[in-house]
Amino acid sequence: MKNGALVVLAIFVLSSCATYRNANEDGYSVVTGGYSDEKIEDGVFRISSESGVSPVDQKSGVTRVWKRRAKELCLGEYKEIKFEVNVIDQGFNYMDLDIIRYYVTRASGYAICSSFNGTHDEALDVINAPMKLAEKQRQVQKEKLLSLMEGGCDSTSMDLDTLENIGDGFFEHELYSEAMTCYLGVYEKDKSELTKVEVYYHIGLIYELGLGVQESMEKAMQWYKLAGLI
Repeated sequence: MKNGALVVLAIFVLSSCATYRNANEDGYSVVTGGYSDEKIEDGVFRISSESGVSPVDQKSGVTRVWKRRAKELCLGEYKEIKFEVNVIDQGFNYMDLDIIRYYVTRASGYAICSSFNGTHDEALDVINAPMKLAEKQRQVQKEKLLSLMEGGCDSTSMDLDTLENIGDGFFEHELYSEAMTCYLGVYEKDKSELTKVEVYYHIGLIYELGLGVQESMEKAMQWYKLAGLI
């Protein structure tokens, strides 16, 4: 068994190195990985390179592919920003034996070309702009939801599905106290049949992680039981 495992290891090491495959066009290969990139602005690119699934890390390989693509996009000189290499456990191993585990190695970051017409700080502003916009939109959605539901959920006047939908909206926007009010209203209307298992799972999660409430694994388990998880 050990000799067989070593053969498999050798095959994967030889076959899973990151190759110069354009994943934008051809997709990532499970065996040899590839690279993808996105133009953020003239002279600013987001680049990612991945290895195939492998029993060993491929840090040098994915870094080499990343740098080659950066040089190609920038037609020469560039600077790296937020560059990092991560080895990601794929969650399975060889023949269910803890002999060989499998990983994907990913290099990611931004290439700032020498042709970029701006300073380092301006390049950072360009890179961070989409994240700032997304956060702003998220905040606007939160405020809109709170405005629409200023009075929260009223289990006496709202039907079961309305309570669940509004509660899910609050939960999605991390407004856990408001979500809990809606979810408890769901339970009051549904406790004889217990059909809203997703709601009870969410309540369990709120208690397990202490999201807006006192953390309590005991209470979490009670709601997980109602959700049919235990």
